[in-house]
Formats: sequence, C-alpha cells, structure tokens
Amino acid sequence: PPDREVRMISFKEFEDITNKFSEKQLHGESIFGAVYEGTRVDGEEMIVIKLKEHRRPSETQFNLVVNGLRFEHKNILQLKGYCDETVEAASKRLLCYELLQNGSLDRKIFGDQSLTQHPWEERYRIIQDICKVLQYLHEECKDVHMGITAGNIWLDNDMLPKVGCCGLSRIFAADPTQIYNTKVVGS
Repeated sequence: PPDREVRMISFKEFEDITNKFSEKQLHGESIFGAVYEGTRVDGEEMIVIKLKEHRRPSETQFNLVVNGLRFEHKNILQLKGYCDETVEAASKRLLCYELLQNGSLDRKIFGDQSLTQHPWEERYRIIQDICKVLQYLHEECKDVHMGITAGNIWLDNDMLPKVGCCGLSRIFAADPTQIYNTKVVGS
C-alpha cells in the first residue's frame, strides 16, 4: 500500500526546495499550475505544484485533495505534502509529490534519453500501465483526469509509470471561466 503520510510544509520550505521557484527548477506548466522539481534539506526529492492563484480552489475542494483523496493504485504518484498559507496577503497553495528517478515521460519521448533505447516489450508495458490507471480513475474512482500529458507521467527506477495530479480535476472542474469536454469524442 502507498505511504499515506501527507504532511504540511511551510511556504518558506517550498521556497527552499525550489530555490525560490527558480526557472532552473521549473519542470513545466500544467493546467493546474507551475511544476517544479526540487530537493528537501534531508535529500528527499519531490515534485512541487504551485497551484494557479487566479483559479483558487475553495477550502473544501483543497481539503478534499489533501485529506480526502487517496488512490489505491501502483501507477498513481503519491501526494507527500502541501502548503496552505497566506503570505504577504496572498494565499499560497502548493502540493508536492514523490519524484521518480527516471523523470517524466515527456523527457523520455522528446529528450536525450529516448524510450526507443528500451525494448518494445517495456514500452508496451508502460502504455498498458498508463491505460490501466486511467481505467481505474474513470471506472472505479469516477474521476476524469483532465490533465493527462506525457509531462504528468513519471517513471521510477523500474520504468513503472505513475500518473500525477490525480484528483486535481475536482478542484478545477468547477471553474466557470474554463470549458471542459467530458464526452468521448472521435473513434
């Protein structure tokens, strides 16, 4: 079973982890916010998501993600910590997840360490595992991810893929300024 300890982390510690949210630590942007890679003082590596301020989730929605949603699947990135502070009159909401050693799938597809160097069987297993976790989210959890990209799928030492940001669509789906299509389109 996944490690369920989700701890509160101060905004100051998140600044330290991400080197004050430096461009060097920035992994990319998602529909949920800026994604950083960083390391705690104790050496633990993590992914940090600085949630978009203009799409501030309600207290209930944020608490649901932090305290209420625990996914029981080997292919889901585990939430490790969060921040919910007011700093200089601005709300700061951040989430952190485990950082996996082989990085994100987009870097394996488009980066220097191409997946084409791995056997077809391993690449096919990665695809199957991603399909299984999406099936689990949609059918068992009734959760539509809405942010699935190669940058949001991370690979561990054994090339096991883990999908990140699960449950965040429940925060952002209620945003009246955005239009989301939840119907299947195409073939």
